Amino acid sequence: MGGFRGLPIAILLLVLTGAANAMEILVLRHAEKQSGTGPDPGLSPAGENRAAAIAGRFRPDVVYATPWRRAIETARPAAEAAGVVVRLYDPARPEQLVGKIRALPPDAQVLVVGHSNTVPDLVRRLSGTAAEAMPESEYDRWTLVRIGTDGNTAVDVRRY
Repeated sequence: MGGFRGLPIAILLLVLTGAANAMEILVLRHAEKQSGTGPDPGLSPAGENRAAAIAGRFRPDVVYATPWRRAIETARPAAEAAGVVVRLYDPARPEQLVGKIRALPPDAQVLVVGHSNTVPDLVRRLSGTAAEAMPESEYDRWTLVRIGTDGNTAVDVRRY
């Protein structure tokens, strides 16, 4: 019986946060890009490895990426592993993307691949919480936004 002592607290937390059926939105910057290859570079070998790592850790129901090659190449392995297509979004119109995400089922798992200058704003728009600016050299920030059925949000920032 001693192993169940924390169970009532865990259940209470799930109820209070709406986490039992929370939508999870993983927002991240594209993986490392090739240098010196023009205005729309693809991923470098390190970036390809990072994209594969994302696919191994998150199975989205829906995948969004900007129309740039590096974002699409980052999103594609996770989309293929989950059997879904990469949907393109206009990074100049983040409110449209947020509207599409909020219209999804309340337990949807969503991957959004953006850029260093768009990810913090998307996190803020989705969660209502200010996000730290992202330097141009940063590729390993993983921001998971959870939106409970009650509308409460939680943000978890990790490195991967």
